This record gives sequence, structure tokens and C-alpha cells, in this order.
Amino acid sequence: MTDAGELLDWMREHEEFKIINKVEAQMLLDYMEGHDYRLSTDKEGNLVRVDVNDDQYDTDEYSVDDLIDSVCEWNYELILHTTEEMKKPDISDAEYTKLEEKMNSLKEQEQILDKLFDQTKYAAKVELLATELAEAFVANLQRNGVDKAVGTLCEAIRDEPLKEGDRGGR
Repeated sequence: MTDAGELLDWMREHEEFKIINKVEAQMLLDYMEGHDYRLSTDKEGNLVRVDVNDDQYDTDEYSVDDLIDSVCEWNYELILHTTEEMKKPDISDAEYTKLEEKMNSLKEQEQILDKLFDQTKYAAKVELLATELAEAFVANLQRNGVDKAVGTLCEAIRDEPLKEGDRGGR
């Protein structure tokens, strides 16, 4: 799949409802292509991710939720990389301007991706974890005071990182 229309058609037939337009679908596919992947379907019509750099064209089961999550991560990584490039002391004004335009584009994409991410199963996991941490923090705050509660919260965050596919980089 390299065309947004193909992805949207597949989603209408196989995936739960998500609010996504053709431009957004194409953005997702463009990110996949930029990372040497493409989407396809297996014999049963399930969505799969194909590694185009692999001679065997290995495939992995994939979902639209996985697609959105991966693209969110890649966008975040590109924002971090672009930020670091902009901080280099020996950068020319022309290079800085080019990076600034790239950053503006990445930030616009980030806003779109955040709305798409909110429709995934992973958004519910992030929200649940945030709620659990907040409730534990408030209970600890009431028992032990601010310093101890903040320390315990920091430990809990370190001890309970989000798993792959749960937008752990954000």
C-alpha cells in the first residue's frame, strides 16, 4: 500500500472506525516509506508491515494503531534530532532557516498525529497509567508530604515505563 485511498479502503473493510482523512493517511504512509517500510495485506486480508530493506521482505502483523504509534515515535525522534541540529554552534544562517522550516512542519505533523493517537488503544493505556500515578501521588502526598511524594512518584515512573507500542518516547 502506497496510496492513501488504498489504506482508507482497507480501514473501511477491516478496522474499527477512526476519523482520518486522505491527507493524514498519506502522511502515515510517507513516514513508513521514509523508514523503509510499506503496508500490505496477507492472504487473509490482515494488515502487515513489510521491511523493504530485507531481501526476504519479512512481514509483521500490524494494525492501524501500530501504524499511528510508530509514526508518532518517528515524528518525535525527528523533532529531537532537528532540535539538536539547530543547537550546533557552527550552523549557518541558511542551514538554520532550513531546519526551522523543517521543525515547523514536524510540529504541524505532531499536532495531527496527536489527534490520531488519541483514537488508538494506546491512548487509553497512557491515560490509565497517568490516572494511577496521579492517584498514588495524591495519596502519598497526604500521608508523607511533598518531598517524599515527589520522590516516590519519580521512582514509580522509572519502575513502570511504557512498553513498546505504548508511545513510551513521549
